[in-house]
Amino acid sequence: MTSKTQVAKPRRARTADQKQDRRAAILAAAIACTRESGFDGVTMSGLAKRAGLAKGTLYLYFETREEVFLALYLEALGAWAARIAEALAPGIDDEAAVEALTRVARDDRLFVELASRLASVIEQNVPLDTLIEAKRNSLPIYMGLAGTLEDRLGFAPGDGLRFGSAMVAQLLGAAQIDTGDLATRDALPEDIRGIVAVSRFETVFADGLRLLLAGMRRRPRPDAGA
Repeated sequence: MTSKTQVAKPRRARTADQKQDRRAAILAAAIACTRESGFDGVTMSGLAKRAGLAKGTLYLYFETREEVFLALYLEALGAWAARIAEALAPGIDDEAAVEALTRVARDDRLFVELASRLASVIEQNVPLDTLIEAKRNSLPIYMGLAGTLEDRLGFAPGDGLRFGSAMVAQLLGAAQIDTGDLATRDALPEDIRGIVAVSRFETVFADGLRLLLAGMRRRPRPDAGA
């Protein structure tokens, strides 16, 4: 008589904590899959396998891979805002702030990669109600970040949100033209190496922040004429 090995199926998550743990496992699997295959290589089948779930179970939590990416973006956004709050000490001067913000951006590539796909890909491929809920969930994160920027950088009320929005735009632009380690390759002629070097992510982002901060400092404060 031939015996068959029974493969244990994951039990259905019944409590709120169990469902939250399973959702976290799916997001962790998504991060692992993107690192291995890139965002375009992520599939729902691959996610289910990586998370140890049946494909049907995965669909109970997310209908598309873009919904998974949107959930990842919200988590990455919150983590990014928290890192900025930690990096900017009260009373920090502008150059130190530029260096701190550049370090956060450089070290948080997941947020940069998700943010660069947010409007053009992710938000275009999720149901409207999911998109609306995500926008509402992101609002307190953005407002918290704006408050941090106003407190640590001495901005007037409302200017933290303006600076934060411009900073994200600068972040995405710097990521778009990033030349990475190309400038360090020995085969590049010296004149070309210099051109490539100024397009590195850290250089472009930091220079953009300096210009943004200089512009913010020239803005008249609402109480300046009082």
